[in-house]
Amino acid sequence: MRELTGDDLKLKIDDFGANEALSHTIRNYHGLAVDYCGKIRIVAYVHSKLGLRTVR
Repeated sequence: MRELTGDDLKLKIDDFGANEALSHTIRNYHGLAVDYCGKIRIVAYVHSKLGLRTVR
């Protein structure tokens, strides 16, 4: 986190780990997405405002 938000990259990152409820929700979603993608044999995916997209 320190490297990403440091003077070299200067990224603005929300630390969801600091919010226990949000952290739980994100980790739960990630687990469900990984399980789903594994069942339909998707190796990689990106979830955006447009929905779930596979990466080839």
